[in-house]
Amino acid sequence: MGSEYAALGQIDQADVAFSNAVLLAPHLHVARYQLGLLQYSSGRVPAALVTWQPLLALGESSPMTHWVKGFGALAQDQFGAAKMHFERGVQLNLDNLPMSSDILNIVREIDAVLKNPSTVAPQAASVQHSDDSESSSHFLVSNYGRQGSLH
Repeated sequence: MGSEYAALGQIDQADVAFSNAVLLAPHLHVARYQLGLLQYSSGRVPAALVTWQPLLALGESSPMTHWVKGFGALAQDQFGAAKMHFERGVQLNLDNLPMSSDILNIVREIDAVLKNPSTVAPQAASVQHSDDSESSSHFLVSNYGRQGSLH
């Protein structure tokens, strides 16, 4: 339900649905990842990092572990480390290719920022998925500076 609500732009309902799924079945790693992504993209970076914390226990062989580390690095403007973790996660992901496609969109934006930091422009804070890939700026990178301090 969370994914359906998010696709319809009903972010509050998506948040509730993903939260309920994680509460009822903490082992649903994709639901936990999606909830964190929704929080992150809504500017609630600390909440996302807390939501994602259990995914780090999946270990270095899990793509989600690397993606969570990548988002953590991105939140601290550590673009090189973020890119490394995102790419490693994509290499490890054999189960959910649309998730890899989304991450590769972020990697492309990181590359653009690393080449020319002035390419970071404000974007609408809405969740983008691989079917929106024609967009040239990914909101997660374009809004990286808006999150404020994590301290």
